Amino acid sequence: MSAATLPRQKRSEGARPGATAFIELTRPHATAVARSILGSCDEVEDVVQEALLRAYTRLDTLRDRANIIGWISKVTRTVCFNMLRERRPSVVDPGVAALAGDEGGSVEEAVVGEMIRCELVQVLG
Repeated sequence: MSAATLPRQKRSEGARPGATAFIELTRPHATAVARSILGSCDEVEDVVQEALLRAYTRLDTLRDRANIIGWISKVTRTVCFNMLRERRPSVVDPGVAALAGDEGGSVEEAVVGEMIRCELVQVLG
C-alpha cells in the first residue's frame, strides 16, 4: 500500500485516510525511526503511538501525500527528541554549576572535582 492508495474516510471537508490504513502504512517506519534513536527500550512503543496520533490528527497539514513516509519519520524524530530532552538530567546543585563557570571547566569536571574533594575530607577527616 502506498500513500496515494490510502483509502479516505468520507467527510464533508478534507477527506483523510482511514486510521487503520494509516497505521498499517506508517507504523513500521515510525518504529524503525524510534528504534534507531532510542535503541530497544520500552519507550519505543509509547513514542510510536504518540507520533502516529500527532501525525494522524494533523494529516490535513501534509501538502504532498506522496511524502507521507518522510513526514512520519520527521514527526517520530521530533517526539523522540522531545522525550529525550525531558529525560535529560539537570544540574542539581547550583554551586557546582557556578564552580564550573568560575574555573572555565566543564560541569562534569566540577562534579568529579567535588566528589574527590568530599572523599578527601572523609579520609583526612
